[in-house]
Amino acid sequence: MKELTTSRTKDKRTYISLRWSARCLLSSVVLLLGLSMVTSAIELTGIVRSKSGTPLANVSVTLSEPCVQTKTDANGFFKLRGHGRVVFFRYPGFRPLSKTLDSTTTTVQIVLEESAQSEWKVPSHRNSNRAERYIGDESKLAVPRRMILKRVQDADYLLYVIHDRKNKHELLEVWFGLNVSSGYPPADPLISSSEFTERLWTCETGIGVDLRGRLESGEHWRWTSLLLGMARYRVKSEEAANSFDRIIDSFYSDAGLSKK
Repeated sequence: MKELTTSRTKDKRTYISLRWSARCLLSSVVLLLGLSMVTSAIELTGIVRSKSGTPLANVSVTLSEPCVQTKTDANGFFKLRGHGRVVFFRYPGFRPLSKTLDSTTTTVQIVLEESAQSEWKVPSHRNSNRAERYIGDESKLAVPRRMILKRVQDADYLLYVIHDRKNKHELLEVWFGLNVSSGYPPADPLISSSEFTERLWTCETGIGVDLRGRLESGEHWRWTSLLLGMARYRVKSEEAANSFDRIIDSFYSDAGLSKK
């Protein structure tokens, strides 16, 4: 009789424990669903104007993560159904703007500046130099022969890894391929930067953006879109950054144009 009572007591405790676990699981599911609904319901709204105060229509507004895109209306107003830490504003003739946001921000007022003064005019040719090697197709960059150049070929991309002979740990990566870049830089370096600058580049066959900055850790970084590609680095040494900048700054377009 004592064994039977003990068995029933254990069964009852097990039943209570299972009910409690089930309640906790159900509560967790409901909480997660609620948080998901709240997150998906967050909207970011704003108005985009020129420096003179004129509303700008058809400005491209893009969230980094999740990737959501829209355009401003005739009054410069936009609404994004989602929220990210970085929002990109792009409009022909105006300087590109990458805006970092606080997670609680729900509305913004954006002013875009005309890009005439800061625009990078990418040339369509470059005089050859025996001390340089040239990589790329539509986009070409000049790499000094004194630097190590490694090539990685895949079905979907072509990657060049470049570094100095004395410094194998700080690298410049140059990627080519249809899907290697969305045309927007990754959000992480922008969020983690103490400062960064950006500019628009144009050539006879396309446009792109060029960003560079310094992380709070002190590292230097740069991200440049190319025609069907991108170039990027993240290094500690200012010497390495300057060396890689010279390579990126050698960028010229070569999309079937006549050479001088």
